[in-house]
Amino acid sequence: MSARRGTIVSAEAYAVHKERVEGPDANKIDPRVVRRILNARNMAMVDYIAAMLARQRIMHEMTEQMHGRVLVAMPTVAHTAPSIADLEADDDLFARINLKTLRNTMMGNYLGWCGVTFPNGTDDAGLPTAILLSGAPGADEQLLSLALTAESVIRDDTD
Repeated sequence: MSARRGTIVSAEAYAVHKERVEGPDANKIDPRVVRRILNARNMAMVDYIAAMLARQRIMHEMTEQMHGRVLVAMPTVAHTAPSIADLEADDDLFARINLKTLRNTMMGNYLGWCGVTFPNGTDDAGLPTAILLSGAPGADEQLLSLALTAESVIRDDTD
C-alpha cells in the first residue's frame, strides 16, 4: 500500500512540514526529502487510517510473540557509509541506499519498539559499525540493562 498511497511517516511529516515543503523555503531542504514528504499530499484519510490499523495489529501480534522477554539484535545499518559523491550524482542509487540505511531501524520504529545502539567495531575498510538491540514496547529498563552488559562485552572485544 505504501508505494501506491503513501506512508504513515510521510503523511505525518507532511502534516507537520506542509508550509515548509510547499513554501518559499522548500529550496533550503534537500529536494529528495521534499519529494518524499510531498508524496503524501494526496494520501486519502481512509488510506492513512487503514495503514495505522494495520500497524496497530502488527504491533500487537509482535508484542504477543515477544512476550516482553525477547531481545532482537542486528546491525544498526545494513552497510557502512557509501560515497557521498555517488549518492549526490544518482537519485535512484540514493533512494536504494537510503532505504537500505533505514531498513533495520525502521522496523523498530514501525513496531513501537525501544532500542539502543552502540559501536561494535569496524569493517574491512576501517569504517565504523554498530549493533542495534531492540525490545518490546515498555521493555526499556530491561533493554538498557542488557545493553550495558552487552556493550561492555562487545567493546572489550573490539578495543
